[in-house]
Amino acid sequence: MIAAPCLLVLALGCKSPEERACENTVKIIEQSGAAAERSGAGKSEKDRYRDCLESLGRLRQQIQPDEEMWFAYLRCLNAADSMSAQFECLAPLTELQNQQTPNAEQPSR
Repeated sequence: MIAAPCLLVLALGCKSPEERACENTVKIIEQSGAAAERSGAGKSEKDRYRDCLESLGRLRQQIQPDEEMWFAYLRCLNAADSMSAQFECLAPLTELQNQQTPNAEQPSR
């Protein structure tokens, strides 16, 4: 009996945090007309969405952040209103990646 309500929610379009973040990313790209021309070179909205999901999957696998950091990143992507704001969302993941790289150059203190 519990499975039926879950299926109903899925049928109504329940989206993962990754899907919501990519929807926002595609919306930002579409709204930035000239940037979309340069970065998309004829890609459809559906292609950009698929590329975004694939990129997120690769990023998560490569960096392997904990759940808290990953979902904070996705919330940031979803809340961003520009590409520059989305790039700022990467800062914690970039820092984590630098910590994981054995020969990463550390800034002098």
